[in-house]
Amino acid sequence: ASRHADRRGPQQELVDTVPFGTFRRDLWERLEGYDEALAANQAYDFNYRTRRAGLAVVLDRGVVATYSARPTLRLLWRQYQRYGNWKAHMLRKDPRALTFRQIPPALLLPWLVVSLGGWIGAMVWQAPAPVALWSRVALVAYPSLVLGIGLHVGLTRRVLPLSAAAAITTVHVAWSTGVWRAAFGIRS
Repeated sequence: ASRHADRRGPQQELVDTVPFGTFRRDLWERLEGYDEALAANQAYDFNYRTRRAGLAVVLDRGVVATYSARPTLRLLWRQYQRYGNWKAHMLRKDPRALTFRQIPPALLLPWLVVSLGGWIGAMVWQAPAPVALWSRVALVAYPSLVLGIGLHVGLTRRVLPLSAAAAITTVHVAWSTGVWRAAFGIRS
């Protein structure tokens, strides 16, 4: 919701997390602030612990913050791979912190690897038609979705659709890569 705070909606909305949040000092002390063992995702972790304590995390559309995005896809990749890596560390601490909206990006890297492997395997070993068709459809599903979203973002936000698609792809694949690298103990 915080990424779309400019949309119409209630002045305040219950959400799972907010960036750049402010908290009452007594809450901060009660929950012991940010978990400094996490090099990233501290805000999400704190918001998660706030909700687990039975309290609300509220997005207030009246609060305005300016955020400067990373200037290159390489830096965006590094940022989101780091986020994915530390999300995996946070999930080791409490697996319930995984939300439904994070499952598709987490599964993206395995999906792409299996789809690409299936496509190559279908070509090399001349797989039956249904397997070959499945692998092609699976392989083009994500790029097609991202291009469609990139076109929508481009038309509604006055940015180049391919630039939007490149940024979306970078965010998703980097985050998924970070999650899986951490899951397999590979340092980022």
